[in-house]
Amino acid sequence: MGRAMGLALALFWLAAVPAAAKTAPAGSAGASPAPVQEHCITTLSGFPARDTGARYQLFRLTEALARDATPEFRAMLAHYGRSRVSARTPILEVVKGIANPVLRQAEPALVVGQIAYLIDFAKACQPVISGQIESLRAYDPDLAKADFNSTIDQDALFLRQILADALRRQNAHLDPQYGASVLAYERALVRTRNQIEYKAFNHDVDALEALYMTDLDKRLAKSNDMANAEMNREALSTAVATSKDMTANNKKQEKKRSLVTLLQILSGF
Repeated sequence: MGRAMGLALALFWLAAVPAAAKTAPAGSAGASPAPVQEHCITTLSGFPARDTGARYQLFRLTEALARDATPEFRAMLAHYGRSRVSARTPILEVVKGIANPVLRQAEPALVVGQIAYLIDFAKACQPVISGQIESLRAYDPDLAKADFNSTIDQDALFLRQILADALRRQNAHLDPQYGASVLAYERALVRTRNQIEYKAFNHDVDALEALYMTDLDKRLAKSNDMANAEMNREALSTAVATSKDMTANNKKQEKKRSLVTLLQILSGF
């Protein structure tokens, strides 16, 4: 990414963090930005720059991955994880590495380390991630659609399940020090899965209801059109019959007047 983009990211970060975090301690004039700021700026440079959909998806995915990651759980990840990820590794490559089935089977500690890296990034850079998500939604309202975000939540749940499985493969759930954190995380996964499925169920019900109402409206409109057409035919038939009756009556009255006139002429009146 070019130098201008790096500067823009730096300015965005400095605008997003609280003022206290940007203030250098006394006697540190001219000091470089804090390591956490540098970490966030560098990691952000690995996000897709042009594809807003992919960028939003990665921000949301990272945010969802950090859910239920307590300090105790993160300490356990540091103990069981082993990571080759650097701050300059594109974030998409990290996600692909986690989803790699061969890596999951052969190197569970590496998978734990990669997910721990994403969780640490999400926790440290949470103000920037939240700001980016809101900005992207404002730029493209379609990103806020429920079905799209539900898919992202399901992807995050899949990666979190991978993490839980990798910890199990290392028997972390049996660790006297960290086992409770692993089991609590697994229970949180069950709750999250239930929430996602419930939201998906409600979304499907709403979609079916909307489809039903649309079909019902079409059927009612068609029925009304048929009823109106039938009423129009009846009205036309009545009008024609009335017109015929009036015409016949007028002819009869005219004929009667003609006969009266003829009799008057013949009788000399």
